[in-house]
Amino acid sequence: MASGERLESLVAMVEETLLPRGFRVSVNKKLYDDNGAQLAEFDIQVEGRLGSTEVRWLIECRDRPSDGPQGGDWIQQLAGRRGLFGFNKITAVSTSGFTHSARFAAEGLQVELREVTEQEPDLFGWLKVQPMRVTNPHIHVRGFTLVVPRDTEPDMKAALEGLMGTRDNNETLFRATANGELMTCGEAFARALAFAPELIDGLTVDAPARPIQLAVEYTNEENHLVLDTVAGPFRCRRITYEGDLSLVASSKEIAHSAQYRRSITGEVISDYVEFEPIRIRDQQYSVELHHLPETSEMVVAIKRSAA
Repeated sequence: MASGERLESLVAMVEETLLPRGFRVSVNKKLYDDNGAQLAEFDIQVEGRLGSTEVRWLIECRDRPSDGPQGGDWIQQLAGRRGLFGFNKITAVSTSGFTHSARFAAEGLQVELREVTEQEPDLFGWLKVQPMRVTNPHIHVRGFTLVVPRDTEPDMKAALEGLMGTRDNNETLFRATANGELMTCGEAFARALAFAPELIDGLTVDAPARPIQLAVEYTNEENHLVLDTVAGPFRCRRITYEGDLSLVASSKEIAHSAQYRRSITGEVISDYVEFEPIRIRDQQYSVELHHLPETSEMVVAIKRSAA
C-alpha cells in the first residue's frame, strides 16, 4: 500500500462492512488522562455488544515495506496493550508480512496476524471490467454577463468596464470569499452547472454540444464570488453564463489493488481495487471496489480524496 492512512482506511471499511449491527469502528482514536495528556492512539478500534458481553477489539496496522517483515517485538508490544487498555482481542496487520519470531510470539500471546499485499488485478476472477468508464460534462465558454446595480459607485463602474473590456474567459477572474480560491469563468460556470443537473438531461456522449444559458444568483452572504478591480472587490450578485455543453467520456485506470487476508491460513478477507480519482461537483473522489468472499458481497466505496 502507498500509505499507512490508506491501509487503515481499507481495513476499517472492510471490517465495518462485515461486523453485525451495533458495532462501532473508530480510526486513529486517541486516549487522554484526566489532565489532557495523551496516553495512547489506536489505529482501529472496534466496540460493541455481543450477547451480554461488551467487546473491544484493537487492530494495529503497519505499512513499513523498507523494514521488511515485522518482528516479534511489535507483537509483544501489542499484547501488552490488551491488559493495559482492556481489549478482548488484538490483531496486527502488516503490508510486509511477519518474521518467524513474530508468528511464534503471536501464537503464544494470542495476537491475530493479517496481511495486506499488493496484488495484480488480473488475478481477481471477479473483476470483469477495467478500466472504469466515466462521463463528465464539458463546457465551452462563450462568455458571461454581469449585473451591475444602478447605485454602484462611478469609480467601481469604470474599473469594471476596464476589467471586462480586456477579459479572457481562460484567465482567472473570480475569487470565492469563503476560502479565497481563484477561478476562471469556465470553472465558475462548471460549479454553477453542478446545481442545475436538468441542463444535462438527454445529453449523450455522441450528441453535438447543446447551447445553454445559466443565470445564477449569489445570495450567500458568507460564500459568494467577487471580482478584484483597481477600485476594490466587486461583489457578484447575479451572473448569466453562456456556453456550449457536451458530455465527454474518459477512462479511469486502476491505481491500486491489494488483498487483505489472514496470515496463518491465507484465507482471503477482501480483494480491493481503487481507480484513479474522479471529479464530482468540483471535488476529487476515489472509487473503490471490495470483493468479500466470506459473504459473496461486492461493496462500492466512494471517498473524498486530496485534490
